[in-house]
Amino acid sequence: MRCIAVRALTLWHNLGANDRDMVRICASIADFCRDQNGATAIEYGLVVSLISLTIVTWATQIGQSVLGFFQSAASALSH
Repeated sequence: MRCIAVRALTLWHNLGANDRDMVRICASIADFCRDQNGATAIEYGLVVSLISLTIVTWATQIGQSVLGFFQSAASALSH
């Protein structure tokens, strides 16, 4: 294992500045792709948005029913 680390360190020192930057960028992209924390936050956000959409739809439907009830009651009282 030590030989692999020494060889990697030797290769790293032999790289030019642009190559080192490219290795760092590729490593950052690989870390980003392996990271699952953002995906969990997005999933929770989707669940919350679907629940809130359901509540708004339900409240709208109930509101229309209540409005119809009070309009018919007001109509019956005015006659």
